[in-house]
Amino acid sequence: MKTTVIIPTLNRKFTVLKDAVDSLYKQRANTEFSLVIVDQNDAADPELSAYLKDLPGGVKHIRIAEKGLPNARNVGLQNAQESDIVIFCDDDVIISRNFIDNHLKNYSDEKTGAVAGRVFRKDKPPAKNIKKVGSFRHFDANFTDNFDACFRTEIDSLFGCNMSFRREVLEKAGGFDKRFGGTAHLEETDVSLRIKKLGYKLIFDPEAELEHVYAGTGGCRMKNPEDWVYWYCHNYTLLFLRHFNRGFFGIFLAERIARTLLFAIEYRSLSVLDRGIRGIIDGIMKGER
Repeated sequence: MKTTVIIPTLNRKFTVLKDAVDSLYKQRANTEFSLVIVDQNDAADPELSAYLKDLPGGVKHIRIAEKGLPNARNVGLQNAQESDIVIFCDDDVIISRNFIDNHLKNYSDEKTGAVAGRVFRKDKPPAKNIKKVGSFRHFDANFTDNFDACFRTEIDSLFGCNMSFRREVLEKAGGFDKRFGGTAHLEETDVSLRIKKLGYKLIFDPEAELEHVYAGTGGCRMKNPEDWVYWYCHNYTLLFLRHFNRGFFGIFLAERIARTLLFAIEYRSLSVLDRGIRGIIDGIMKGER
């Protein structure tokens, strides 16, 4: 299967992205893939351009002016039209040696539409006694991630820093929704649920493993809690209205408001509460369109 790895990047230190790409090129010798870098940096980086030009295989380095992770993913997808499988990674990861092969083996089942791989952090011990991965409580959209689990299972949602798709299935589902803005929280969940509605399975395979470094600068991270809370509430509300039973919206709304109040108490800021409520309202408005 022809495979393209797509890495969106935004204002990362060159060395962080280089570490990610270097680890990708340490795949087993017979592993073939193409690489697309979708560059949203504020300014062109000559060091990055020179580095990518020296890599084997003709890397596509695409600079775009519009910032936003869903848009960058869609641009990457548009530049992978000859591939059967597309793999998305963050720009601050370290990829395991058999990473691509371990994604691809799951597609021997034609009902598998997408795959999430294991994600771990060296500064965070793995959770114990994990029973569920990437699953929702369907009456209030409460999400359990546990993507550092060590067992293979079917899931409800992928994890954005380590996920792959059948390209045609992702396109049939409509790609990524740019309304999931800001931190892009839950944009991968939205497309996951759309793929499931098409009748495909989502698989978690811990052997398709990478380390998430969580670099301190760049990427989708918000600089202040008000913006983070706004997009958390906005995107969660939009997701609920698109995919969950609206008969339970009152329960969902009460939980989001309570969570926003806790954020406001944590940050000792009424503006956090105000921005969270505004995010919910805007999410409702967009969810009704």
